[in-house]
Parts: sequence; C-alpha cells; structure tokens
Amino acid sequence: MTSLQQTVERVRAREGFPARGVVSAREMLTHFSLTPALSVRALIASDLIAQRYELDGRSAGPVGIPMGNVRLTTDGAAQPFSGGFIVVQNKKADPVEVFQAEVRFLGFRCNEESGHDQFTSSDEPYFIIGITGLKSNTTRLFGPFEDVDGGESRFTTSDNDVLVTDVQPPFTLSVIVMEQDHGTPQEASDKAKKACEDAIRVTQALAVTFGQAQVAVVTVMLNTVFSSIGGFVADAASAVLGLGDDFVGSNNVRIGDWNDGAEEWRTPARLIENPTFSQSPYNVKFDVGDGGQGKYSVYFNVNMFKINKVPV
Repeated sequence: MTSLQQTVERVRAREGFPARGVVSAREMLTHFSLTPALSVRALIASDLIAQRYELDGRSAGPVGIPMGNVRLTTDGAAQPFSGGFIVVQNKKADPVEVFQAEVRFLGFRCNEESGHDQFTSSDEPYFIIGITGLKSNTTRLFGPFEDVDGGESRFTTSDNDVLVTDVQPPFTLSVIVMEQDHGTPQEASDKAKKACEDAIRVTQALAVTFGQAQVAVVTVMLNTVFSSIGGFVADAASAVLGLGDDFVGSNNVRIGDWNDGAEEWRTPARLIENPTFSQSPYNVKFDVGDGGQGKYSVYFNVNMFKINKVPV
C-alpha cells in the first residue's frame, strides 16, 4: 500500500512542493483544494490520479484540463477533467468515463443575396466549417449550392450532416461563408484547414505547460487556449481572401458549458424561433455577412454525451 511518505516524495519531485522539513498533511490538503477532513486517504488518491495524469501527457493527454477536485467515492476516488473522469479503484487510477460531442450541420437560410454577383442573378455560396478542440480539428466543405435566392433555405441530407461524432469538449465551432465566382472552393477549404491545424499544434504546446494546475485557474487556462484558437480561426478567414471567390463573412463560437453540480458538459439549449428553420432540433446559430456579399444564418445541432471505458 502507498504510504504517506511515498506520496509526499512523489509530489515534491513532481511539483517542488512541499519544502523539505516538517510536512503538514493539512497544508498539503489545502494546497490541492482537498477537504482536510478527508485526510490522508484523499491525499494518496490525489497523488495516484496525478501520476496517471502525468503519464498520459497532462493537459495534452486524453483527459484534458482538470475541471474539479478529487472526491472520495465508495469504491475509491474520482476527479473530473474536460475529457472525462480519472477514477481510483483497487489502488489504480484509470480514465473510465470520456466526454464527447456530436456536431451536425443542418443547413442555412439566405437572408440577403449578394449585391453584385458576377455571373448569375442568384448566389452560389459554399461553407467551410471547422471544429477545433484541444487535440483535434475537423474541417469540412459544403457546397457550392447553386441558384440560392434571398429568403431561401437549404438543408443537408441525413447521411451528410454529421461533422463529428466524437470531438472532446470544449471546442470552437467556426464557419466561413464564400460566394463562388471564379475561384476553387477546395483550395479555400484546404487553406482554412491548415490554419486550424496550426492552432492544434500551438494549443498542444500550451497544454503541456499547464501541468496539473489547480482548478482555481481552469478558467484562465481555457481562456488562454481558446484565445489562441480564435486567433488562428481569424487567420483561416484571412487565408481564403484573394483566391478568386468573394468572402461573405465568418463567425465562431466556443462550445462548452461546464455543469459543476453534475460534473459534465451541458448540451446547448434548443433554439425556438418563429418561423422555425427546421423541424429537426437545432441549438447553435451563426449569422454571417454584412450585406455586401450577402447575409446568411447557419444552423447546427450539438449533443454532449459520455461513454464508459473498461479499465485496461
């Protein structure tokens, strides 16, 4: 069985705390935001989780950023992270619950056509949609859609609307809308994808530096990461300029509302509009464009869920 002395030595080697000399269990429990009444058992469980977290790559690993403190359970202990739970059972720490999200692109409504389409009286928009998280990016091209008029809605088909089924929250959902003239939509999509992939490399480097930071600074950590992603999403929008097609506009939103009480991510609330865009439920809407090249509303449905893993 792991002793308190062994736990203290590992914590000291990993974090440079506590200083050598007299060690107060209460001081260490306070340092790790653990209730002093939980005493040594909680401290040892926290250390086991920290060891596994370190082994898996810390914030850049499969469970992401710590979202809550260690709590004791009937079977051992557990700590919530952005990507799931690490649970201590039988003196072993394993990630046994994983948070994921499914994102569907449902379609768009053309609120206003371009004022100066070069070839036809209708618009031919296409949509570059990106989902960028701490560890992954998915970029998809939809369109061009032909003969789109103001006030018209277009819908994706059920076999083509799923963007991702297993992205780890939180993440940034972004859209770039273009009006096709004489450019190549795939070239624009490829440039946007590269900018988002550059964001992943930067966020991974940032995540590694975070280590097992305390929950009190989680907001700072997430804001740092997503400010970085937001900058690269803006770069993605800039990357498509000058490629031969007209830039309608871009928009992005961070998806991820943590429920402290339930220790899980909330699914965004369903949007209710009159008239409704679709009979299918949707909970994320982007308005894109300033009118010069058209105005569009773009619709998505995001569903958060968790899956159980069997410890190896």
